[in-house]
Amino acid sequence: MLTLFRRELHGEALRNRTWWIRIGFALLLSLVFYQSYEGLRASVGGVSANPVADLLGRGRGLFDLVVNVLFLGNILILPGLMAPAVAGERERGSLDLIRTTRVTPGGIILQKYLSRMVPMLTLLSAAFPLLTFCYAFGGVDDVTLLTAFLLLPLAVVQLGALSLLISTVCRTSAAGNLHAYAAAILFYFVLPDLFEVVPGGRGFLDPWSIYLDHGGKAWGGVLLACLPTVISILIFLVMSRWRLTRQPLVGETARRPETLMEKGLPEGHPILWRENSQGFFPRPRILMRLLFLGAFVMMMKASVFRPLPTLDQDRVTEFCIYALWFLTIVVVLLQGTRAVTSERVNRTLDVLLTTPVGGREVLRQKVAILRRTHVLMAMVFLPLVLIEMSWESEMTNQRTAAAVDAGTYFLGSILVVVVNIALLHAVALWFGLRVTNPGRALRAAFVAVSLWIAVPLALAYLILAFAHGFHPFSFVAFLSPFAIVYVLENSFWPVATGVWVPILFHVAGFGGMAFALHRFCMQQADSWLQRT
Repeated sequence: MLTLFRRELHGEALRNRTWWIRIGFALLLSLVFYQSYEGLRASVGGVSANPVADLLGRGRGLFDLVVNVLFLGNILILPGLMAPAVAGERERGSLDLIRTTRVTPGGIILQKYLSRMVPMLTLLSAAFPLLTFCYAFGGVDDVTLLTAFLLLPLAVVQLGALSLLISTVCRTSAAGNLHAYAAAILFYFVLPDLFEVVPGGRGFLDPWSIYLDHGGKAWGGVLLACLPTVISILIFLVMSRWRLTRQPLVGETARRPETLMEKGLPEGHPILWRENSQGFFPRPRILMRLLFLGAFVMMMKASVFRPLPTLDQDRVTEFCIYALWFLTIVVVLLQGTRAVTSERVNRTLDVLLTTPVGGREVLRQKVAILRRTHVLMAMVFLPLVLIEMSWESEMTNQRTAAAVDAGTYFLGSILVVVVNIALLHAVALWFGLRVTNPGRALRAAFVAVSLWIAVPLALAYLILAFAHGFHPFSFVAFLSPFAIVYVLENSFWPVATGVWVPILFHVAGFGGMAFALHRFCMQQADSWLQRT
């Protein structure tokens, strides 16, 4: 009884990743809450002998902050946990074996689903004491508290069902992760804006929008607003079962594979020809459609505020550019790490290494097909950068100190996009050569890049906080490859030397680093691929 459920729970408990996610999320939530709590105390100012008494009646701000962080944490963590549920079994070749057991397709879906829900709901419940702590300060009514306790688990259940549906469609864990995160972004950040054209339609499907639009209102209205969300959960689970039954077992498909003679033999660059003809990489056309769709929706979202540009409206395109950067990081790291690791998983690397083509030439041809995709990805940024540039020129008079003019913003943004994509590609290529497992290589590269981005920025923030103003050591932030993105998007540079100094430093430093790392990978290709 529930053997698959027990196996999945036991496997998740043995993975170090599960515990690191829990520890990291708890630390991040505690840090955000502590900083907000101290900021609230500083803004209130002591008017009584008891500092806690000054905060009475002001708990709503902290409460909303914790709830929003929990909703965002659900979007960041759950797709990565749920996407490999079925796609990982299919990638390992064990899905057919599970389907030959007495477990029904519905049972497989349900047990896989529940095994991922338990860790996420446990992680979510650990934050509930913070909500009750905020409730104790006052300013939060009972309906808002119960609404949060209802909608947070409901968001986990809904996103888990959506991610499981995507997992039944994808063939690999990496593809499942990519499409699950893309679907989460579209579902929680794009659809609410599309439904907003209907009065009251913003909170139609996702619980986050329901909380933002219905929190604090009558309890019956909140329950009624949750009905479409419950229906969507049932639809996702039913479609997951249907999709699982549509997958043929090994030997059931009669489709004849296309022969090499039917495809046409290559005249040169055999590895590049093979990647193009067999779709060995994650298909660039699908990725480009996804990115162009995201850029188009983001551009339309930014254009809604086009009639009268203001500083607040400028933040819309800034958010869109940050979201597009996140998608770009995921796609570049996914493709770069799988360039070699996918050959190891499919056991074709040894065959490639026995051919007259050298290891360096194999890697060079694999990189060639990635560069085409990277050029298209850089072009996706162009519409948003042009919108932001036009707003920069129109809002110069609204800023007290506009450090970045429109022309500087445009040229600097283009240079930063080119350099950062090249740097991400080089890092992904190094991890793909050094780590044998595709999923492990992707996770290691993503963690390394995330730390590289976040740690220098966090150090600079702490330096500025303790120095109570500008400090020369705060320039440690520019050890992060995305510090210059923040400078350009916020039009802020406190030094009189001009903003071209950090731009040129970024291009020279990180561009040279990307070139050196790429060249080093090419030189060590034969050794790391163990070509004799």
